[in-house]
Amino acid sequence: MLAIFNNEGGHLERTIRDCVLQDNELICMGSYFLRNGQLIREVRQNGIVEATFVYTREKPENRFAEFDYLFIPLTSVNDVDGIWTIAQYGMNRAYADAEDMNLAGSAVFDHGKLTMTWTRDCVQKSISLEFDSEVKNGRLCMIADEASSYVLTKVSDDTLILNVGLNSAQWVLTKTAALPADSSKPSESSEVNDLLDSGAAGEKAKWRLYFDGTLEIAGSGKMNDCIWDYSNQKALQPWDIYHDVITSVVIDDGIKYIGECAFRQCKNLKRITIPQSVTSIGWCAFESCGRLQEFIVDPNNPAYCSVDGVLFNKAMTTLLIYPAAKPGDQYTIPDGVTEIGSFEFCDLKVLNIPDSVESIGGSAFSGCDRMEEIVLPLKLSKIPTCLFWGNDMLRKVTIQTGVEYIARDAFFICEALRDVDYTGTEAQWNQITIDKSNDDLRRVNIHFLGTDAPTEKH
Repeated sequence: MLAIFNNEGGHLERTIRDCVLQDNELICMGSYFLRNGQLIREVRQNGIVEATFVYTREKPENRFAEFDYLFIPLTSVNDVDGIWTIAQYGMNRAYADAEDMNLAGSAVFDHGKLTMTWTRDCVQKSISLEFDSEVKNGRLCMIADEASSYVLTKVSDDTLILNVGLNSAQWVLTKTAALPADSSKPSESSEVNDLLDSGAAGEKAKWRLYFDGTLEIAGSGKMNDCIWDYSNQKALQPWDIYHDVITSVVIDDGIKYIGECAFRQCKNLKRITIPQSVTSIGWCAFESCGRLQEFIVDPNNPAYCSVDGVLFNKAMTTLLIYPAAKPGDQYTIPDGVTEIGSFEFCDLKVLNIPDSVESIGGSAFSGCDRMEEIVLPLKLSKIPTCLFWGNDMLRKVTIQTGVEYIARDAFFICEALRDVDYTGTEAQWNQITIDKSNDDLRRVNIHFLGTDAPTEKH
C-alpha cells in the first residue's frame, strides 16, 4: 500500500505485515480509519486482523495534506456502479486528529450519480452527487463550488474513498451488491436467473429477492422479528445487505404476521403489498422508508385497509402510516379517525386533522420539514414525545384547551417556531405541564384566544 504525504517535505512511514500487490491492484480486505493522528488500515480475514498499515507524520506539528493512494484507475463513471455500504467516516488532513464516526448508512452509484443515506445520533441524512462524466487521472471528480469538491478513488475492487473538500472529510465505501437489472417482476414460471437471492424469513416463511428489486415473502405463518442493533443503528434483517436494492415488497397470502423492523431502513422501498392473511404488524416494520409511496392492502383483509395508499386499521379509526414519499403536499385525515400513528419525514406542507382525533403517537410528525403550520385537534390531551422533533420550518402551532401535558422533546429543534395560538386563557396555559427539552416552545409568542380581549405572552 502506497500513500504520499505532500506537506512541507513531510512523508508517511508505513508498516506492512501482509498484503498482495498483483498487476498494480491491491488485493486485500480491510478498513481505513484515523487514530491519534495516524491513518490506519486494518486487513481482516473472518473478523481477525491479518495486516495493519500505519501512516504517521514526520513532524507532529504538520497536518495531513493531499493523500494519493495506490489505486485502480477508472475508465468511466460506470466502473463503480453498485450498492455500497458506508463503512467509515473520518476527518482527515487538517482535522486528522478528529475521532472517526461509525455511521449506519449505504450508498447507490448509478451512471455517475451517487446517493448516500446514513443515520447518526438517530438522525437520518442524505446527499446526492452528480460526478463529471469524464474520468480525470483515473478518478471521478465533482466541483460543487469554490469551497466544495469531491474526489472518488477506487482503491480495491470492493473499496472506494470519497474525499470531500481540501481539508475536510473522508468517506470509505465498501461494495455489497451490483445494481439490479431492469426487468419486470418474475412470474412463478420465471427462470431461476431472475432470482438475486433468497432465504428463510420465518419457521414456514421464506424470502426471495428478484433483480427488479421486488422482495417477495412467501409461505405461511409468522415472519421472524428482526433485532434492532442500537450500537450500529441498523436492523439485522436476512436481506439487510440489499437495503438499497429493494424497491417493492410483495407479501403472499398465507403470511399472518409481519415481523418487527422487517423492512426498516429500506430506503428505496416504494410500494408494499399486504395480503388478506396478514392480521398483525410488528414494531417499526416500515420505519425510515423515506421513498415509500403507497400501501396496497387486499380488500378482504380483516385487520387492515389502505385508502389512497395510506395504511389504516380496518375500522379506519387509526391511521397507522402515511407513506413518507406519497405524492402531493396536502392531506386531510378522514373524519372518524381517533388515533394517528406516523407521518414521519413526509413531504406534506398542509395537514388537516379532524377533531375526532384523541391521541397522536410519539414522533408522529418528526422530520416533516416542509410543514409550516398545524392545528392540533380539540380532544387531544397529551402532546407526545418528539412530536415535532426536527421540524425546522414549523412556524406556528394551534394548541387547544384540552391539552394537559406536553412531553419531553415534543418541540425539540423547532428553531423556526415563532407563534402558538392557544384557545384558552393564560391561567389555563399555566396549568399545562411542559416537560424538559422544549426550549423552542418556551421562547415563542403565545396568543391567548380564550378571553373577550385576547392577550399575548412572550
